Amino acid sequence: MSVELTGKGTILLVEDEEMVRELAAESLQRYGYTILEAPNADKALSICEGHKGTIDLLITDVVMPG
Repeated sequence: MSVELTGKGTILLVEDEEMVRELAAESLQRYGYTILEAPNADKALSICEGHKGTIDLLITDVVMPG
């Protein structure tokens, strides 16, 4: 039996490693999520302040410079 997984919603992805961030964003987008990307906490806060819609989920690196 094959199950097709799809998602909806907006995810804020905060990851300082560019390649990891890009891979995660690309993977989540394939399942239908809208991804907002930030390389650090300051940029993530800026995105939150400027985003007009809802951010449904935050995925962040546990250890990040700054």
